[in-house]
Amino acid sequence: MKIKFTKDLRGRILNQDIVPTNITLEEAIQRLKNLGYDITKLSAYAKRVCDSYKLNRILGKLRDVDEEKSKILIRENILNLYGDDIGDNCLNVYLVAYCVNKYPELSVISAVKKIFEEEEIRKAPHQIRTIVTTGLSDGVFLNIIEPNGKVIDVSFINKWTYVRLDNVFNEIILRTEDDVVNRNRFLIYDNIIKEKIDFQTNVEEGIIKKQKKTRLVYEIKGTNEKIALKYLKKRLDLEFSIKYANRNCVMRELFSIIENISCLGEFTIFRFDFKNFFESVDARKIYNNYIEDTNLKRFEKNLLKQLTELYNYCYAGLPTSNAFVEIIASRFDLILKSKFRDKGLCFYARYVDDGILVFNEFVKKIYIQELLDETIEEVFNMPRVRLNMSKTCYLTKCDGDSKFDYLGYQFVKNGRGNKTSFQFGIADSKIEKYQNKIDCIFKAYIKDNNIELLRHRLLYFISRSVFYTNTNSRFLSLGKWDVNGVIENYCLLRKYMKNTRKLIPNTKVFLCNSIHDKCLRNGLSGKRKPYFLRGDGAQIYSIAHGLEKNKTIIFHPNIGWDAEYLKAQILKLDSSIDLRQKSYRELSKIYYHILEL
Repeated sequence: MKIKFTKDLRGRILNQDIVPTNITLEEAIQRLKNLGYDITKLSAYAKRVCDSYKLNRILGKLRDVDEEKSKILIRENILNLYGDDIGDNCLNVYLVAYCVNKYPELSVISAVKKIFEEEEIRKAPHQIRTIVTTGLSDGVFLNIIEPNGKVIDVSFINKWTYVRLDNVFNEIILRTEDDVVNRNRFLIYDNIIKEKIDFQTNVEEGIIKKQKKTRLVYEIKGTNEKIALKYLKKRLDLEFSIKYANRNCVMRELFSIIENISCLGEFTIFRFDFKNFFESVDARKIYNNYIEDTNLKRFEKNLLKQLTELYNYCYAGLPTSNAFVEIIASRFDLILKSKFRDKGLCFYARYVDDGILVFNEFVKKIYIQELLDETIEEVFNMPRVRLNMSKTCYLTKCDGDSKFDYLGYQFVKNGRGNKTSFQFGIADSKIEKYQNKIDCIFKAYIKDNNIELLRHRLLYFISRSVFYTNTNSRFLSLGKWDVNGVIENYCLLRKYMKNTRKLIPNTKVFLCNSIHDKCLRNGLSGKRKPYFLRGDGAQIYSIAHGLEKNKTIIFHPNIGWDAEYLKAQILKLDSSIDLRQKSYRELSKIYYHILEL
């Protein structure tokens, strides 16, 4: 049987420094036996050896067996160790076998020395001797290798190097870009498939306030639990072919319809919203009715069932909640559209709990509401799932409400009948949020008096910020673009900047004047006013200018700010930061951290 050696032993990499304790496993076990297997009475060095093999997990069994059976128990225990659980003394056995296998023509000491030289790890002669002595001794004691380092038990070595990793799980691990998580990926996956996940202890309830409302949100504390939930969410996405709505795509289509809707003889717009949606959808029913009979693996179903028994509803903060909601809501979408198919439905969209219906004919409000309630009852059959009537809007060509908000945008209807037209803008609640952010920027400047930091914060605020997630990442071979910023969120208003009569007045004032007005309201007028907000050049520092020019900061060394320019910007803001040996990604994070309030 051929041996499949690898430098990565279950997350412990052989090019890392290895410092074993100079006590053999056989000696440590004898001392443990003499102390009645009371591991707390061992010396610190002997404890380190025992911990390296995680003997504490099998102490009860070791006490009751002879030496040969104890070796079998230890070998079995080794095959249950992953990542950081594999201590240096334990890893040392594999290192010696690996070196001898790679350089069979060399002595054991020379083979180990050569590996460290290749990996540019400096080791003194006595350290090499300790590695060889303990590695050989422990390997011989466990009947894994011969005294010359050659492998006796090929089957054991192949079992030791064999690991199970799912492609979906591996993708989740890589996207964490975390060294510790990456090193322990085999251990985490082993815990997941053995269902050693504690959703009860490592998930905490919290409350967040958002726009004068409080929301129940759960925070995942444990690393195993975070990875497990992300993995389960991705598996649900694949199993049910879930496609999450894209806000920009939805709004582009809606804008196109609203811009031309007045040409229709009749039209009806109905905007609806579910009340406390995530806290209303029963996760147990979704598991029982949709998930239990799928092709998901048994351990995946068991973990999902455990989760739903602990947390009955699809609470925010649990990654699986998004998938659970979409599983049932996608059926709601299909049935609702079928019910309105003969009523001239020309556009329907639902973005999580926000929905909108557009008809090319007149449809009574009560009829729409009744069919919505009927579909909710038919699909969800959950007493807490219902419409939020305070957010319902109904517009027709001749009557109804005069405006509606959808996904952060606002649409205002002017006139009626054949004189109907629409103006477009940003929802009042979103404008208030951004106004508060600008206010915080100026208040911070008054406090720290750092004018260059103020200028950078304002420039960043009025620009699209573009990040490439895989820049200089050693984890990911593929990346994606992340685009953020107020002008990105409301990019569909750009075409109205030259013909502002299509803009809602409140939005126009916000885009053109908000930064100037907040500057004055914070007492920064006359000589106190920042130099770059004076004179003709001040208009450059407005959201309107950023939106019209599509002002963009690209964090990518080849097509945006290069590393040297990014370093220069950071040092302008804080000259005390040591930027030596920082990757481009680390530099980007430092810059963003400085700007963050």
